Amino acid sequence: MIFAPGSIEDAFMLTQRAFNITQKYHVPVFILPDQYLVDSYYNINSLNINTLEINKNIVKTGSNYERYKFTESGISPRGVPGYGDGLVDADS
Repeated sequence: MIFAPGSIEDAFMLTQRAFNITQKYHVPVFILPDQYLVDSYYNINSLNINTLEINKNIVKTGSNYERYKFTESGISPRGVPGYGDGLVDADS
């Protein structure tokens, strides 16, 4: 998935949306600003961070946790080490 923000406000909001999408669907997301946006200086009003929705989509693992389990929705459950009884392997 690729996002191309048109303003600094768009870049802020699309970054949060990109994180939510990559966490939920386990896919890479790219944000491609244009050179004008990157090289510009802006004075903007404070952004309301209270409207941001943060979805980590992490599940508490059971003893039979399967990282790449086939599900009806097509989205495998995502566990993290130390949250639940299941074995979760993490690598760098």
